[in-house]
Amino acid sequence: MFGLSVKFENNNDTLMLRTSLLCVVLLSSVAILASFIISSSSASATVAMQSQVSLTSKVYVIRTEKNADGVEQEVLKTPNDVVVIPGDRLKFILSYKNETGQIIEGFKAVNPMPNAVQFSQVAEEWAEISIDGGKNWGELQYLTVETKLPSNAAITSNAAQSDTAQSDTPESNAAESDTPESDTAESDTPESDTAQSDTPESDTVVKRAAGVADVTHVRWVFDKPIEVGESGELSFEGVVK
Repeated sequence: MFGLSVKFENNNDTLMLRTSLLCVVLLSSVAILASFIISSSSASATVAMQSQVSLTSKVYVIRTEKNADGVEQEVLKTPNDVVVIPGDRLKFILSYKNETGQIIEGFKAVNPMPNAVQFSQVAEEWAEISIDGGKNWGELQYLTVETKLPSNAAITSNAAQSDTAQSDTPESNAAESDTPESDTAESDTPESDTAQSDTPESDTVVKRAAGVADVTHVRWVFDKPIEVGESGELSFEGVVK
């Protein structure tokens, strides 16, 4: 089932065009939702409001088949032609055409990743990726994910290391434990102070390189104006979870 809705918003001479594509594929309640948000700046929002931007959104299932010569090749199938299962590769395509009657500048297309699909790659090298819900953008290879380690977890870790060290103490050292309790107490006091000073006052932040599973949004930012009548396609791929 495919549905396409268009909504215009006029805010400070900014034309906002929102389109959404709903593709529902049923197999063990697998649902795929793809939505596209297109925005552009216009010198005359009133004129743009009376025009139309042609958009066509499609989702395909990528399958590998052998041709007449027995050579394997990738083919695109519609969700209605095949049974979609977790692990299947999908290709999302957004076709656009400027039918506003005027040049469009600052054109942007933002696509949130559907919950049932994990990002794999985007066709355009100049596309940007977000891993934090669209707050920050960049190339995936340069993005990092920050994870906070609770302070109590760090304390537990330190305690575990201390217990391990004690259990590994040689028997010969254990014999030395016959030293008078007063001396032992005095020697233990500095260690207690040190342990307290090493206790983290706040959560520890651990960073790692971002991966495809972290991607939440894909964005295309056009650095050149889109001429009247100009058309093109944007696409990315994902895997059904």
